[in-house]
Formats: sequence, structure tokens, C-alpha cells
Amino acid sequence: MGRKGCIKTCCSKNLFDDKIGYIVLFSIPLIPVSWLYGLIIYLRNLLYDSGILKIYRASVPVISVGNITVGGTGKTPFVEYLLRFYEKKGIKLCVISRGYKRLTKGMQVVSDGLHINGNALTVGDEPYQIAKKFPRVMVVVSEKRSVAAEYMANYYKPDLFILDDGFQHRSMGRNLDVVVIDGQINLSKVQLLPAGPAREFKSALRRADVIVRSHTDQNIDPVVQKYFQEKVIDMRYKIKRFSSLLNDKFFEIDELRKKRCIAIAGIGNPDRFLQSLRDIKINIVAFRKYRDHYIYKENDLEEIRKIMETTKSDYIVTTEKDAMRLQSVELPPGFPSNSIIYAIIEAIFVKGESVLWNILNEKIDRLICE
Repeated sequence: MGRKGCIKTCCSKNLFDDKIGYIVLFSIPLIPVSWLYGLIIYLRNLLYDSGILKIYRASVPVISVGNITVGGTGKTPFVEYLLRFYEKKGIKLCVISRGYKRLTKGMQVVSDGLHINGNALTVGDEPYQIAKKFPRVMVVVSEKRSVAAEYMANYYKPDLFILDDGFQHRSMGRNLDVVVIDGQINLSKVQLLPAGPAREFKSALRRADVIVRSHTDQNIDPVVQKYFQEKVIDMRYKIKRFSSLLNDKFFEIDELRKKRCIAIAGIGNPDRFLQSLRDIKINIVAFRKYRDHYIYKENDLEEIRKIMETTKSDYIVTTEKDAMRLQSVELPPGFPSNSIIYAIIEAIFVKGESVLWNILNEKIDRLICE
């Protein structure tokens, strides 16, 4: 039993902890591999910067939202903020994603703004989540984002593309490059993959137009100050309420404080999800964490059911991404599916929302109006 009675068991090695998002065990032997990875990344960026590798330019404006480290930086809630922002303006939107960890290959239209195709397993949990939450937004997945952009521009005529996880996908041009970083990570202390969580050198931040810091009220990271002299926007995310997995029933936070709950999470930073539940004083009596984008198997669900019975819990609390995957697998007979609820996250600006509006107006809105 861990702190506050929390059962912390892990189905497999998890690379993320609750402080810097990456476990340092065994990282030192991997440093030479990180040097090789860094060399490849450096040469690749050099080829793009020199024009040797070509960049596809879409016929409509593109906002790229990405990150510089692996793990839960809060990228998806920021994408959802942009979708709400532009939906209010009546803009016809299309999200382009790789569909990370999906079980299919090639291009697939997840949503044409009217109908949803596939599920979280076949198109990826994040694209599926966006398609369900924003039924009028088009969503497409493809390993080659430029191919998807050209197809959607020709056949569906969107006004604006939002390129999900696009910072390293340099073959696709963009009009605005947004990088979301975890404000609790000290970028000066992280190594490149696989020894650390960094996907690129810190100097790559100079390519960004906007940096969004999530999960922090702290001072600006020295690395951000050194490599990025423009606008820095601070956001934090909090749990707004909960929703049932099976229907549209909502649960307010006060309702759950009176119940016994177990928490499960298969995301980039599961411990942060646990802490967010504790911050709002949800009574978590057991916690089970899994790899990011984990596909739940029958034995996992049976173990969860037994934990629920043993702890006499009322609800199984999970994340929205986990809920998308749970909706896409067959739950075993006797599993208390009506007890599964997921947290709905709300993005809150600490500072810089008006700055973001000005940047969007300058770099994107005028292009849409042309």
C-alpha cells in the first residue's frame, strides 16, 4: 500500500514519473545511442533548413501543435482549446494526426464532420477523442501528413488545418508553430532519446512561434529564455467534472468526494493524473497505471474488477483517452462497466490568452479571410 492507501501496481515498465516525466534508471548506458540519434536529428534539420528536403505547403493555413519531449505535456487539451476557439468563429476545421499506436496503416478519414469511422484502436485514441467531442470537425490520420492535407483540401475544403503533434514533422509546412512544454520539466537537465525524454535539441525551440507552458505557475525555464525570445503563454489544466463511460450522465466533483474510487490510467504521465484527483480530494483507494496508449486486455480488466471488489469501491475513475480505448474493447461478462467514469479536463490560462489571440489574428485569421 502506498501513500494515502493507494495501491501502485504497474502492468509493465513505465517510462514516466510524476516529476520530470522520464525514469533515469539505465539512462547512462544509452547516452551513446542518444548521441547518434542527435546526429541524425541535426542532419535532418540541416537538410530541411537548406532546402534540400522539400516542404509541402497546403492550400489553406496550418497551425502545428507539438512538443519537444515525450510524455504528457498537455498538447491535446490545447488542440481542443483551438478547436473551440475557431468553431465559435464558424471556421471549417480539419485535424491531421498520425494516429499514434493505431492498429491500421495508411490514410483514414476518422470524421468528415458528419460521420465517425473506426474506433480508438483503429484510428488512435486522441483522433477518436477529438472526433467524438467535436462532431463538426473533420479528422484524418496518416503517417504522411502532407498526403492527408492534400486529399482533405481537394475533397472536403476546410478553412484551417490543425496539425497534431507536428513539430518534428517538418515535411509539412505550417503558418504557426506552437510548442507545448511541461513547465515542471527543467529542459537543461534532460537528455535526448533514448537516454532521456527530449525529441530534439533544446535549440529547436527557435523554430517555434509560440511556446505554451503547461502544468506550472513557475518562472520561465532558462532554456526557454535562451532559445525563445518571443511570446510564452502559461496554461494549467484542471478536472472540471466527470462523465459516465456508457452514457451522457455527468458527475460533479462534490458527488465523488463522498464515494470510494479506484483510478486507472494509461497515459504519458499517469502519476500526474493521480495527483490531480488528490488535488480535488477524490477518495482514491487504489491506483493502477499502464503504458501510454495501452490497449486493455481481458486479464487487466479482470484484475481491475477484483481490486474494485476487494476495496469495496463505488467507481473506476480514468482519463478521457483511456475511456476512448475502453469503449473500443469488449468488456468481459460481469465487469462493472456502468461504474466507469472519466475526468473531463478544462484548460485555464494563467497568463497570455490575449497574447495568443493577437498571434492567431496576425498569423492565421487574416489568411483565412483572404
